[in-house]
Amino acid sequence: MRARKLIESASFGPETLNTLFQAFDQAWAILAPRYGSDATAIEAARTRLANILLSLARADSRDAGALKDAALQQYLAATGGR
Repeated sequence: MRARKLIESASFGPETLNTLFQAFDQAWAILAPRYGSDATAIEAARTRLANILLSLARADSRDAGALKDAALQQYLAATGGR
């Protein structure tokens, strides 16, 4: 999937990448029901979420919950709640 590849290719160490993947998976679990089975919408939403997470991440990011919360807040603001 494109979103996970975006995160995987980021210039962060393994610990930060692990935190990013945790945050992504937690956030996506909350957002996924909004998109049903529309593969195109799902891929677009996952890519947007990954990009938001990457924009929030720092090399010392270790708190997946805080990243998830910040990413969800930005995602929902950018999409008008969808």
